[in-house]
Amino acid sequence: MSEPVDVTFYFDPICPFSYRTSLWIREARKVRPLEIDWRFLSLKAINDGTENLKDAHSRSLPAFRLMAKARLDHGNDSVDKLYASIGRLRHEEKKEIDNTDVLEEAVDEVGIDRTILARALDDDATLQAIQDDHTSGVAKGAFGVASIEVNGDGRAFFGPVIGDGVTGARAGELWDHFAWIVSQPEFYEIKRERH
Repeated sequence: MSEPVDVTFYFDPICPFSYRTSLWIREARKVRPLEIDWRFLSLKAINDGTENLKDAHSRSLPAFRLMAKARLDHGNDSVDKLYASIGRLRHEEKKEIDNTDVLEEAVDEVGIDRTILARALDDDATLQAIQDDHTSGVAKGAFGVASIEVNGDGRAFFGPVIGDGVTGARAGELWDHFAWIVSQPEFYEIKRERH
């Protein structure tokens, strides 16, 4: 088996592009030895004071705080599971993730004690954890979500943005090509118009 690849995945749960990319990277993890560290990057903070700031960007904070508390109490795997659940509830079921009932639904689905939500919202350490992740991502060049850093090389690349579900071997192949191109020291950016 190949050596594990450390992946730092910066996300904001309000972003549909980030969510779709998270579905892909979870699929790639099934066929490649990826160790994913889930980290927060606030679109509200990125876009604050610009014309790109959307009302929806402020709706992530309760979900961020819940996932930060889950990481503090239960580790990275709990962030993975909560983000998968919160993302599905938001982007597939169209529920509002700043709603306590929706976040409790995610907590129940993941199997964590429901009291974690109230504790998360009362714990200032969650705000610091979110800020620390965000600051780290920005320092590595992250300016949007999803942004991915491979093997701690200090460069977070925006994307890839995945439009349709990519599964199985195809997810692994896409990972191989992405990981190769971002490992090239000359590589800077690739982008196309959205439809």
